[in-house]
Amino acid sequence: MSIKSKIRTIENYPIDGVMFRDITTLFKDPDGLHEAIDLLVERYKDMKIDKIAAIEARGFLLGSPLAYLLN
Repeated sequence: MSIKSKIRTIENYPIDGVMFRDITTLFKDPDGLHEAIDLLVERYKDMKIDKIAAIEARGFLLGSPLAYLLN
């Protein structure tokens, strides 16, 4: 199953015409969260990365394991 299918879309939020992507549903799915982290690690594993900046609480939930797995 794709990561995209685990992300909820809320139409017209916060204003008309905006499609808000709520990743809370991804974080509630253990397999989905694991897959998302694995995909990020795979994408960046061959790059020399010194620091990872994770913005706000949701970013922290992805940034921490990514930093750990990429050393």
